[in-house]
Formats: sequence, C-alpha cells, structure tokens
Amino acid sequence: ISLSTYNSAEVVELVASGQFDLGYAMTPIARDRGLRAEISLVDCVCILPPAHRLRHKRQIGAKDLVNEPFISLSSGNATRLKVDAMFKNENIERRLDVEATWSAAVVGFVAKGMGVSIVDPFSAELARALGCSVHPLAQSIAFSFAKLTSPSSGANALASIFSDCVALGLQKMAGVNRPAAR
Repeated sequence: ISLSTYNSAEVVELVASGQFDLGYAMTPIARDRGLRAEISLVDCVCILPPAHRLRHKRQIGAKDLVNEPFISLSSGNATRLKVDAMFKNENIERRLDVEATWSAAVVGFVAKGMGVSIVDPFSAELARALGCSVHPLAQSIAFSFAKLTSPSSGANALASIFSDCVALGLQKMAGVNRPAAR
C-alpha cells in the first residue's frame, strides 16, 4: 500500500485516470469523471491552543469565540463557507487574523497559540497530538468527503482491505454522523 496526499481535485484525476485504485476527497467532486463515490459526513470540531481559557468547556459555540483570534481556512473552501455561515447566522463577527489553504497549516497556527479554529475531525487528531484541545461544536457543521473508485479499475484486495480499515476507523470516530443520503 502506498499512501499519497494530494488536494481533492488531484485525487479525483488520479483515480479517474487509473493511477490510483482508491482515493478520498472533500466534496463536492466533479461528477463528469465517471467515478463511484461513497459520500460520508463527519462533524467539524473546534480546536483551541494548549492552555486556552475555554479548554474546560465540553462544547464550544460561536458566541464563545467572540473576540478570539480566528485561524481560518482560505475563502472558497467548502468548510470555510459553512463556518462563515455559522457565524453569520449567529450574527457574530470573527476576528480573522490568519488564513491558510491547508488544514494542517491551520492546526499548526493554533498549536502555536496564534488563535482558535474550526476544522474537520481528521485534522483535529493532528491538533490533539500537538497539545491542542478538541471540542464538539454547539452548532453542527458537517464535513463531507467521498471514497472514490473507478468502475474501470479491477478489484484490488489491498485497496479493499485498506478501505475496510478506514470504514472501521470512521465508525469509531467521535463526530461521525452517517453516510450521506444518496
């Protein structure tokens, strides 16, 4: 098994072209590529720097983050749009200090104490490893992603085993909602 990391558009292209047997990508994905897509939803979470004043709260709401320096994903990112909508619906203006394209960079800024953020639960595992605290959100924000396979590629036993391991991990992960409606 070889595990490679690419942005979602590249994952779609690599699976569609037959270079990869299996891929996981954020949605939405290009439907014109003829790929099989199994969509899943997980809940985004709030990450706080180590020793943050809110670290003892069980869950974090938008109102808790008033005047907090906020590390955001870049504009146009699907998760960013949902986070923006949450704050807008609560009529709360954020203090946007830093934007980053990759969630790993967002996590790094939070771990260094530069602010707080809302990220997918996969990125939150990195944050936890770096000493950040991870909290459910009072208002649910779904992170949607797809397992991609190509109908033209043959069965691959290792890809199937890997996919089963990922599915098992998702079942154990806090914040997993459900498979998305088709």
